[in-house]
Amino acid sequence: MVMATLQEKLLKDLEQEGYPARIIYATHLEDIEQEIASLFDSGIVQRSLYQEVLDHWKYDYASECPEAKSLIIVAMPQPIIKMRLSWQGQPHEIIIPPTYNFKMDRLVIDLINKVLEPEGYQIVRAAVPQKLMAVHSGLSEYGRNNVSYIPGFGSYYRLLTFVSDIPCTHDNWQAVKTMQACDNCHACIKSCPTQAINPERFIINIDRCLTFWNESDTIPDWVDRGSHNALIGCLRCQKVCPQNARHEQVVIMNQLFSEEELTLILDDTEIDKLPEQLVNTLKEHNLDYLYRERLLARNLRLLLDKDERMACSR
Repeated sequence: MVMATLQEKLLKDLEQEGYPARIIYATHLEDIEQEIASLFDSGIVQRSLYQEVLDHWKYDYASECPEAKSLIIVAMPQPIIKMRLSWQGQPHEIIIPPTYNFKMDRLVIDLINKVLEPEGYQIVRAAVPQKLMAVHSGLSEYGRNNVSYIPGFGSYYRLLTFVSDIPCTHDNWQAVKTMQACDNCHACIKSCPTQAINPERFIINIDRCLTFWNESDTIPDWVDRGSHNALIGCLRCQKVCPQNARHEQVVIMNQLFSEEELTLILDDTEIDKLPEQLVNTLKEHNLDYLYRERLLARNLRLLLDKDERMACSR
């Protein structure tokens, strides 16, 4: 198949399934690496705070894909998950933001392979700064809150990036863009519970970001326990964003865990001592990684305690 036609077919097939995508030259991995390095060198971003992420990011895929020619960036729309639970006889609603549902990854991988493998091409999952990559590819634009937005999706989606040996026939690389809609809007700044959003740039103050801290092993004492609003991450700035007003989708999960199971979770029971059914439920809903990282029990307890305090204050 002619290269331009193959690239067009791949993008079209992804689009038809609801996954907008872009393809750019693989050489832009070097550009991204240099751009990230410049942020640290300038002092805008503290290297110490990002060390774990830096250890995860990778820019050289010569061993996995020796003939790498392109980067494929794909967005998958995702809903907000609301888990309705009962704890100590009281109802609770626990929020899981978009981007944390990994199950759809396989659908995208299979779809890309279905197009490329018969033509002799491969893909390799890339661990890169995905928002920055998506903005440079023209797939999305930054908001003031350092979240990226796609027309028709808002910010409610998950990104995947792949290195491939399929030639890139049309490079979409462009300068970083921020949404014009942000110019006269300060909704996210006003709603941020930790004052992490810098009005002068799209790079937030990461050391103030609630998402950064509740994804970390330790939450500093200065973080107001009442500011937590999701099982992982934070939705405050996205919920108030006018660009998301028409794109919010919610999936309700009723009684995902019994009170007995919640007790085991909150006690941070070793995962190999949990009932098999509970382990399977955690895996099915992409919560097992939070459990293994010792974040699920802590973050869930924060939300349950917050609900209890609010109930007592009424």
